[in-house]
Amino acid sequence: MIKIYPMAVYLHMLANLALGGFFLASAGFKLASPALFVEQIAAFGLIWPSLIPPVAWGLIALELCAGV
Repeated sequence: MIKIYPMAVYLHMLANLALGGFFLASAGFKLASPALFVEQIAAFGLIWPSLIPPVAWGLIALELCAGV
């Protein structure tokens, strides 16, 4: 039987909160200036120009979901 130490549970919860907060903060910065984020994605030139805005908003939504 595996024994779980209480401190390990708190560290795990703290790590989850930190990672979720990181994703939420990242999405928040992108939501503050979505046009700049669209320009940054376009600068890579990896996707067709007509798909850049939906991809940008999709990434922001994905980060929000990962953070929550």
